[in-house]
Amino acid sequence: MNGRFKKGQSGNPGGRPKALTPDGKTLSELAREHTAEAVQALVGVLRDGEASHAAIVSAATAILDRAYGRPQQSMSLELKQDEGAAAALEAARKRAAEAVALPH
Repeated sequence: MNGRFKKGQSGNPGGRPKALTPDGKTLSELAREHTAEAVQALVGVLRDGEASHAAIVSAATAILDRAYGRPQQSMSLELKQDEGAAAALEAARKRAAEAVALPH
């Protein structure tokens, strides 16, 4: 079989195994147990404002990130096209097409 899987067949049908803590919980489950405490730490820093709390904010953020994931970031892009930009874009497309067509 040359080390390849049949078309449409996964090499890992069960998926990635979950990393479990010694008590059998996932890291996400364990982090969620501390959500309230993490939020309280963030609120405390907001009210206190001392720079020495940077480590607390970092830890609280890490707990929240692991429990719920990082917030999605969005980006917008506005393009203004002039004749020079259009010609440069067309030249770049042509070079890309030629590069793909080259034998490897």
